[in-house]
Amino acid sequence: MSHSHVKEESDPPSKRGRPRHFNRAEVLAQAMEVFWVNGFQGSSIHELSQSMGLAPASLYAAFGSKEGLFEEAVALYLATEAEKSWQAFEQADRLRDGVRSLLIETVNLLTHTERPRGCLLVLGDKGMSPSPDNVREVMRKQRELKREQLAARLQRALTEAEIPPSTDVDALAASVFIFMSGLSIETADGASKARLLSAIGEFMSRWPAQD
Repeated sequence: MSHSHVKEESDPPSKRGRPRHFNRAEVLAQAMEVFWVNGFQGSSIHELSQSMGLAPASLYAAFGSKEGLFEEAVALYLATEAEKSWQAFEQADRLRDGVRSLLIETVNLLTHTERPRGCLLVLGDKGMSPSPDNVREVMRKQRELKREQLAARLQRALTEAEIPPSTDVDALAASVFIFMSGLSIETADGASKARLLSAIGEFMSRWPAQD
């Protein structure tokens, strides 16, 4: 797919249509599913329109552009599908338990039989050609927010002596986040849930112990 084709597909048509009455949350959920399966580049306006039950002109009138639709779809994914994993992380009394719960709930999401395999935030940029800079920036910012959330909890654990004082909090946060990204890629490549859970067990066995 060439850059020029993507640009034409992402830009609003010259003649906008008035969107018919529709449930925004419902059509956005349909768009999220398409992006989740195909990534930004692999999701055509035609396929999105068909899935959402909207004419292309109505889609553009409601969301502004394909990029705008993708940004809202990512926000919906984080607020709904991914939220359970992060709630489990934040609600745990001990950091170690929270990280384990975060990883296990992530695997539960990634391998859910009624959901696409993999993480939209990791795989949304997949495609034969690079996604536009603003699309990559949407995903980068959202991933950075999650890294900061993780680092903040690790910093609190350091203050409360849950992890050794010599722990590099930023490096540990990065290792957890990189491992989570790897879980998504492995899932998309067909790894079984049992294999992913086994990897989590090995990862957690190397968690820094208190001095």
